[in-house]
This record gives sequence, C-alpha cells and structure tokens, in this order.
Amino acid sequence: MKTNLSTYFFVICYFLTSNWTISDYYVTPSSKNLVLGLFLFLILAIRINYRKINFNIYAFLFSIIGLVSVLANSLTYLSLFFQCLFLFIFSLYIFDKKEIISVIKKINKITYLFLFITIFQIILIFFNQDLLIYATPTTSTGLSLDQSAEIGHWIQLLGNMTDERFNFLGKQIPRFCGFLSEPSSVPNLIFLPKILEILYKRKISFYDIMFFVLSLIIYRSGFVTLYLFFALLVVFLSNFKKLYTKIVPYSIFPVSLLIFIFLRDIAITFLEYSQLYEVYSLTNKENTVTTRVLGFEDMLNNISLFGNHDTAIYGVGLLIHYSILYGIFGGIFTILFIINIFQKKYFFVFYLMVFTLLFLSKGFSALFILIILLCYVQ
Repeated sequence: MKTNLSTYFFVICYFLTSNWTISDYYVTPSSKNLVLGLFLFLILAIRINYRKINFNIYAFLFSIIGLVSVLANSLTYLSLFFQCLFLFIFSLYIFDKKEIISVIKKINKITYLFLFITIFQIILIFFNQDLLIYATPTTSTGLSLDQSAEIGHWIQLLGNMTDERFNFLGKQIPRFCGFLSEPSSVPNLIFLPKILEILYKRKISFYDIMFFVLSLIIYRSGFVTLYLFFALLVVFLSNFKKLYTKIVPYSIFPVSLLIFIFLRDIAITFLEYSQLYEVYSLTNKENTVTTRVLGFEDMLNNISLFGNHDTAIYGVGLLIHYSILYGIFGGIFTILFIINIFQKKYFFVFYLMVFTLLFLSKGFSALFILIILLCYVQ
C-alpha cells in the first residue's frame, strides 16, 4: 500500500491528457495542466520517499532525447517538457511488472465504464432524435488555455461526438468518440492496455470479446477496424511458430521500406477498393486518407536533428511522429525500443507496435502509454 497510491495517481494522469475529454467539460486546459503537474509531482514524491528504486535505461534515454528536443525548440510544447522531466526522474523509480499490471487493470475498468456510458448515450439519442442538435464535438482542442469546452445539453457530458451522421435501424445517430477527442485514438489508448492485460492473464474472456466487438460497432473508426483485423491476423499467425517468431519479423524492415516508398500508390488502391466494396467504417475515407498521406510527406520533409515543433502534426505512424517531435534520435529510439520488445519475446506486442510504428501514432503524443509499455516489457 506504501507505493500503491502512486499507481492510482498515474491512472488519473493517464485520463488527464489532451487525448481525453472527460475533464474538458469542467476545467480549462491551463487548470488541467496544473492538476496533471501536481499528480506527477505526487507520484515522484511517493516513489522517492519509499526509495522504490527500479532503473529503466530506455525511459532514461528517451527522457534525455525529449528534454533536448523541447529545449532546442524553445519550449514550444511546455507540457511535453514537464512530462519528459517527470520521466527523467521516474526512470529511476519506474513501476515494476506487478505495479504496471495494477495500473493497466485500473485503466481497463474505467474504459469499460466509459463504454457503458456511451451505450447509454446512444440509446438516449436513438429514442430522442431531438438530441441530435447537441451531437457535436465537445473538447478543449483549439481553445485558449483559459477556456473550457461549452456544454449545450447534459447529453454531451456522456461523451464526445462528431458532426457526422449515420443511419441506424431507420434512425440518425452521430459518430461517437466516448471520452476521447477522436475515435482513431481508441486502438492505442483503449485496446492496447486491454490487450496487455489479456496477454498477462494468458486468456481472453467472453466479456473481453464483447468489449472489442461493441467498440468496433460504436466508434466506426477505420483504424479501429484495421487494428482489430491486424490483431486477429497476428493471432492466426501465432499458430505457425517459425513464421511468427522468425520469418515475418525479419521481413518487416524491407516490407516497411516498400510501404514508405509506395505509400501514395497504396493509398490510391485502398480508396479504390473501399469504394468498390463497402466495408463497415472504411467507406468515405477519401479526405482522411488524402490528409494523412500528404501529412506524412510534409512531416517527412520537415524532420530535423532535434525535432521540428513548428510543422503541423498529422495522424501518421509513430516513427514519423516521434521523428518530428524528438528529431532523428527520437526516430532511432522508437526503432530500437520495438526491436527490444522483439528480443524480449513479447511477440504479440511487437506486431501491434509495428502497426503503430507505420500507421497509427494517435495517443502517443502524451508519454503515458509509452511509459506503460516501458514498464510492461522491462
């Protein structure tokens, strides 16, 4: 119990980042940053006070890379500076396996609750179509630091929504985000902790399966669909040990290189097939795919030694995302860390991170999901 309180504080920090909207309804971004900083300080105070020494070299190196990058870019991302400073000290007192599993379980219980709240929100809107006028984005994104998200109706307190509309059993419903700023963050911030717990338990329950199925239906995100499909593909691949542990992993680098080279052609082919065959949540993605491909090319051209915080950030793979935020050393760290996951034989996590590396960085702008991975594979 001495250090268990720090795991509760870490979970609070996890849900206080800009990816989550749960606190946007009540406090301004500046207040949220102050509260986040307070809890980070309390975590360090508890770990230091009880001398819970557990050094992690990868956390230490990444914190140095992050601090140098933020300082080299004139503290443009001030919140990132404090997160990296926290990680620098925390690398000496990082959670052990038992503690990080406790963190993961707490996160998963909360995301289960969020899912039930979203289902309740869906039911209310389905049976009362007048509520559709309030189904709009409700986040602090784009607001000044002293502004909080405006609430037009209490239905918005049950979760964030988008302006998109879909027909469901003859009724109009919006696209639901739960308490996330956008559904594309679901794989890394909701699914990944859930999968890590399943891997730790070495079994998947009926409730786990229903959790994934309901999330697939509710969030209507192309990345949610692709991520789950990829995870199922990895499950199938795991039945062939040599393919799973040797042949496929060693072929990932040349395949990834080909994906980067022919990304525009792959995107065009994807759009053609998505129009030809209507796949749930993968239709009408022309704007999304075009923005991401052009954003990838723009970010690739703006990578610098210590990061470039003046360029726009798009929803691309983690390798390019971290190369922009933390420079060339950030990109190198990302590759080395994923190789380390493979060497420690966390093969399923390795495959999921390869997907993230190439296509999906959403959720990794804050450091907390990275910290969870650093602790999990130590």
